[in-house]
Amino acid sequence: MKPKELLNYYIENFLVDELQKFGFRYSKSVPKFSRTKGEFDLTFSFSLSKWNSEDNCEFWTMWGVTSKEYAKWYKEEWGIKPVNNAIVGDAEWNIPGWTREPFKHFRLTNTDSDKIEFNEFIHNVINIGIPYYSKITDWNIAADYAAAREATVFYDKACDFYLISGQKQKAKDILELKRN
Repeated sequence: MKPKELLNYYIENFLVDELQKFGFRYSKSVPKFSRTKGEFDLTFSFSLSKWNSEDNCEFWTMWGVTSKEYAKWYKEEWGIKPVNNAIVGDAEWNIPGWTREPFKHFRLTNTDSDKIEFNEFIHNVINIGIPYYSKITDWNIAADYAAAREATVFYDKACDFYLISGQKQKAKDILELKRN
């Protein structure tokens, strides 16, 4: 089976229904899942190895939280559109508690062992990835994630998020951290 077909088979038969319970929509063409809660959109998409072959599908996910409200605020505040409306995001292996290391991706081989492999992936998504990013429910938390929890610190975004939440001193403090 071709790699993308193999992955789509497992996604459609074992993951779509589970994630619909959490309010996620599935886009097969990308493939990705997304959900909106309040001002924040949580998305994770699948990446496939360029070394995949027949009956061999190695994959990982990229996670992100975005907000149209951030883009709107930024345009009003600074007079220009932001480069993007990203809040935070990263590869799955940077999510605390994720069971796989950066170069130990999930692999489907069109064998019975795929069920065990995909069940571990589902466990990570439902019990680790979604809860981690679902904690972003307001701009203070978004700023905390951008400043302290992500693998790459986005001081400018953290500053913006504190400004959105009316916390000017915290915004100034985060910029002072960047200078030091």
